[in-house]
Amino acid sequence: DKYPEANFITEKYLDDQLLLSQIQKAKDENTLNHKVMIVVDSSYKLNEKTYQSILNICSDNEVYIITTSQPTDISCENIISFKDILNNHKEYYLADMVHLNQQGNQQLFEYIVDYLANEQ
Repeated sequence: DKYPEANFITEKYLDDQLLLSQIQKAKDENTLNHKVMIVVDSSYKLNEKTYQSILNICSDNEVYIITTSQPTDISCENIISFKDILNNHKEYYLADMVHLNQQGNQQLFEYIVDYLANEQ
């Protein structure tokens, strides 16, 4: 409840078209927050073309990419890696070892909050 204004869009199966349409919909509905956080795991590979499309949609926003797996191949100044923490905490994963469980999501949320607080 630290961020009651936060708007979370969660999709179990993500692809480029769905990601872009969800972001565009949030912008059209004026529910896109100033800081846009996109969390990706190993089940989705964000590419440069999609990232540039996100930046075009979010031209008035700060965009952050949070990765829970390998680094991305995009040129992003705001990449937050959660991988090193996850390497030491396998208990944060569901049985598939790709998606985070409730405890892992809570730790990720706290990590992002701390990151943003220390960034200023």
